[in-house]
Order: sequence, then structure tokens, then C-alpha cells
Amino acid sequence: MSRTRPISPAELRALLKVLPPAAALAARISADTGLRISDILAIRCGDLAPTMRVIERKTGKARRVQLKPNTLKAAKAYAAHGHDRLIPHAPSTIYRQIRRAATELGMEHVSMHSIRKLYARQYCRAHGLAATQRELQHDYISTTMLYVLDPDQIQDMIGDDDICT
Repeated sequence: MSRTRPISPAELRALLKVLPPAAALAARISADTGLRISDILAIRCGDLAPTMRVIERKTGKARRVQLKPNTLKAAKAYAAHGHDRLIPHAPSTIYRQIRRAATELGMEHVSMHSIRKLYARQYCRAHGLAATQRELQHDYISTTMLYVLDPDQIQDMIGDDDICT
């Protein structure tokens, strides 16, 4: 299976129009913050704020994230459902809904992680590669490069030689 690719801003807008509300909110939060789905699903309704401190589930590292005003407004409206967690769904449910909608729209190799890659690209344009590595809390710059570069750019950087033989 191929790696997921970053989604474009136009593709994200199209995807948001067809997603169920919970998946659309998760996608919007990821686009604003670059958070992984596990971190988004851990947000409690009472934690909603323009700037939030998050402990990343995968890394255990603390991070401050900011929600755009429209995303925060949508999250607060969604939080009226009365649950403790903002989005009380399993990751697999959100993954499945995004994958299904992306496939219906003809977006091959697009998943929830594609939205994190979009965030990384936008952050990199504004702040540079090293800052993006710190923002995403990647241990290696090469990991960050996988997020911000197109696969053909990576191939150009390493050359046409098959370095594995």
C-alpha cells in the first residue's frame, strides 16, 4: 500500500462538505493543529479553548496548539452533545468515514494523516523545516521531510540510483 499523501486545501474543503459532523470536526482540528486522531479524540469538552495544552499520546510530549476561531466555534457547538469527550468515537470510525468520503471524491491515498501532512506543509512554508520538525515533535528531520516534500522531490534528492542494492 502506498503512503498517504498530503491533501490540498481545496481537497480538504471538498472533503469537509461530505463528511459526517464528527469526522468533519476531527479533520478541521487536525488542519488547524496537526494533531493525530488519537490526540483529537482525547480532547474533553471542558478543555476547549483558543490555545490548548495537549499531551501527545504517541510521544508523551506536551504541546500547545491553537484552534482557529471558526473551528473553536464549531467544536463548542458540537460539544453540546453532553459527552465528556468532544468526539466520542473510536479512531477506526473516523478513519473509515474519511477514507470512504475521500474514495467517493476520487482522492486516492488520502486519509486522516493526509490532513496532518497538509498542516506540516503550511507550517513549513511559514516557519521553515527545523521549526516544523519541532512543531510536529519529530525526532528526525527525515521524518519531517516525508511530510513536507512530494515523493518525486524525495526521489530527486536521493537520485535515481537504487541505494538499496
